[in-house]
Amino acid sequence: AVVVALYGIGLLVTTFLGRWLFLAIDRLMARVPLLGMAYRSLKQVLGYGSGKDALFQRVVWVPNGENEGAELGLVTRRVGEAAGTAELVFVPGSPNPMAGRLVLIDRQDLRPAEIEVNAALELLVTMGKADHRIHVGTRGAIA
Repeated sequence: AVVVALYGIGLLVTTFLGRWLFLAIDRLMARVPLLGMAYRSLKQVLGYGSGKDALFQRVVWVPNGENEGAELGLVTRRVGEAAGTAELVFVPGSPNPMAGRLVLIDRQDLRPAEIEVNAALELLVTMGKADHRIHVGTRGAIA
């Protein structure tokens, strides 16, 4: 019975009707007073926020300065002249991505990671064991 119920839930979620239902519940949760604010904040922290209100804009590789290695970073915003010369990047710890440091770094020193924010957070929590394709871009390739 449990297997059939799980199969049914999975089928519902993956269909058009399931996606519509999930979106409706998402909108409803966001509108509930107090709970909505907590729900939106949690979505941002977990990397599911989108648009200009998202906590993290994209994922990049930050040079660690000690050797030729790089660390996973989450861009929070651009700063500097014409808001484009440098970026504030949160470099989270692993396996606890809530702890980390905020780094101001020249955009030319960053490399695109080409993965979604939520996938990067999953990689950090699992200490790299999550099954995500990791791309190491070239320096200065960020548009």
